[in-house]
Amino acid sequence: MKSSSYTVVLSHTSHPGNVGACARAMKTMGITDLRLVNCVDYKNETAYNRSSGADDVLFNAQEFSSLEEALSDCHLAIGTTARSRKIPNPPSLCASQLPVFLQDNQSSSPIALVFGNEQNGLDNAEISLCHMQVTVPTSPDFSSLNLASCVQIITFLAMQMGNNQSPAALHHEIASHQKISALTNTLSRYAFSKTHKKSEIDAAKFRQLLFRLRPNDEEIDFLHGIFKRLLKTDPMS
Repeated sequence: MKSSSYTVVLSHTSHPGNVGACARAMKTMGITDLRLVNCVDYKNETAYNRSSGADDVLFNAQEFSSLEEALSDCHLAIGTTARSRKIPNPPSLCASQLPVFLQDNQSSSPIALVFGNEQNGLDNAEISLCHMQVTVPTSPDFSSLNLASCVQIITFLAMQMGNNQSPAALHHEIASHQKISALTNTLSRYAFSKTHKKSEIDAAKFRQLLFRLRPNDEEIDFLHGIFKRLLKTDPMS
């Protein structure tokens, strides 16, 4: 897969130097699309010094107010986490298995590699927006992994994927986050629990179900149309 197929998404990064270091890690792998979700101000000397020549990656970084917005055009999102999260979060994968997973899930649309805050990582709501959660095995006696180091490891592994496309990859482009979110939001308004916390869990479970089914954009539009027609006949709508 080409490096241009990947985008690195940093969520709530708290130190400008870490943004710069991540830009450097990306560029060494040929990846230049950086998206920042509610991150610290990175347009300063600290960030540019830590980028060590990857200032073009910083200069062209896109800023977003939510992870869902940052992933809207992506058809596959890989969330990194220090600990595996349980249902309704996505399936877990050891980082060493990432090249094989990506080989079977190739896409001509952006594939997002998502990284959370330095202290707490991605929260459960953010992880639930990803198709897969990836962990990097570390020493049980010292599990701290620097953000830029994690970006370096994951981007390196992503670029190790082979060039032979599987039949599924050639003929089945999975739906974008934007399409899946639109359908999930429609059902959230009408069909899910009215209790806020339960509604969030229902939405996460439904989203993960769609991720596993791998529908394409046309199939999601078809489902969305069916649900909208059903809702119009609902006396409570």
